[in-house]
Amino acid sequence: MRRPSAIIALLVLLGFPSAASASPAYAQLQSLAKDITYTTARLHPMLATQEGLAGYDGQLEVPSEQSRTAEMAVIVSWQNRLAKILADNHGRMTLVERDDAKLLAAQLVGDLRQFTIYETDRKDYSAAANAVVGAIFTQFQHLPIAGQYGATTATVQRAWGDITSRLEKAPAYIVAANRMVTRPGHLFGVTGSEELAGVPDFFNGPLSAAAKAQLPADQFARFEKARDGTLRAIVATKAYIDA
Repeated sequence: MRRPSAIIALLVLLGFPSAASASPAYAQLQSLAKDITYTTARLHPMLATQEGLAGYDGQLEVPSEQSRTAEMAVIVSWQNRLAKILADNHGRMTLVERDDAKLLAAQLVGDLRQFTIYETDRKDYSAAANAVVGAIFTQFQHLPIAGQYGATTATVQRAWGDITSRLEKAPAYIVAANRMVTRPGHLFGVTGSEELAGVPDFFNGPLSAAAKAQLPADQFARFEKARDGTLRAIVATKAYIDA
């Protein structure tokens, strides 16, 4: 349930060696940015979907106290790695490299504060369910169309397979994330419940209609089962918030 990151933007900036290859810091910053990008994608597959990184659309993490603590330690290790890059290249970095390092340092501070100060994962029962819905909606929006841009029927079915796989994992993800909520906020609950109220219309309406039109019967049956399981978890979450 991490917020969108500026890491992708930094990675794009570092992709122009003509502007930044004057010092060894360029390669070191690029390596660190790549590590952050793809480790974050692995830890938070829905964020990878939002950022357009391929290969994660069928996945979900399982939140826990252990994974939360481990991720904070990873962020601190990135901060230490960045500090070493700055120390090793003091006085030899270009303006672009210095600015990129400042951007990355600020991003890492913000990422760590998500756990240590803002702690939204401790406050919002609706966050996990809404995150799943947002990811599914993004995948639905970007479904390939057979015959366009090289997409085939198999391409379309693989994309639906990712949606189905994510829906199959969603109930466990929602339950695990909700266990992490120890200080629920009233406003989070009110707004989150309102957002969740419209999920059945989306799942049972356009999402299911498109799946039925594009999937063979056996794959659609798998989709329906996964959809219904996720809906039950979302409805239960909303009922708990509203109680």
